[in-house]
Amino acid sequence: ANEYREQCFVTLFSLYSEFFHFMASRFEAILVKVLSKNNALADKFDRNIFYATAIGKDKSIQELEHFKYFDKLYCIWNFIKHNSASTYKTLNDRYPEIIYSKEPYEQGELALYYIKFSEQLINEIIDGCIEFFKEYCSLVFNENYQEAQWNYTTYFTSIVRDEIENIINPLGLQWWDDLD
Repeated sequence: ANEYREQCFVTLFSLYSEFFHFMASRFEAILVKVLSKNNALADKFDRNIFYATAIGKDKSIQELEHFKYFDKLYCIWNFIKHNSASTYKTLNDRYPEIIYSKEPYEQGELALYYIKFSEQLINEIIDGCIEFFKEYCSLVFNENYQEAQWNYTTYFTSIVRDEIENIINPLGLQWWDDLD
């Protein structure tokens, strides 16, 4: 029975860790894509380059209200990627509430067993990062999130195309409907 519980624990934490790694990788990939499209990034990316995109703005990226969620994402991600004492210390110093209070961490142990993974933690980070990126785009790109939901070329051209389709094809028939 204990062996079964141990296997369930290992499987659950492995899945959480893999999902978290994938999630953080996706956030960073999207971030790199946005920075590249806005000519704010050359060939190399790291967080210092990201933070530098706000130089000359009203505040730093770290001062944004929801930055803590982005920071928490990176601290956890770095710890589960590197399994090092330094990444453990950073996570434990900044977010001790998500570390299991076990024996002191020894470098090279699997980090995933030290993190209090949960659906709540992941949802909190996702929701917080969504808000953080809205704040970031407002600060760095002067992007109004509400306006960005409708004020872009594809939004308007799709409305025009739909109207043209209604005039040309009022019954909404497809070309294969005429093959009978």
